Amino acid sequence: MYLIPWKSMVATAVVLFLLFDLQPRSHTARIWTALFPPAQQTQPQTQSEN
Repeated sequence: MYLIPWKSMVATAVVLFLLFDLQPRSHTARIWTALFPPAQQTQPQTQSEN
């Protein structure tokens, strides 16, 4: 009987949680958009701040 390592189980659970918890009002969606902002929201004006 092959036992799945707990690290693989945790990684799979995290991936499934991120995939199925991207509701518009969910906390994960806010963190996801904060870490990886969509390309539509990137504005050229942010480059002129320096």
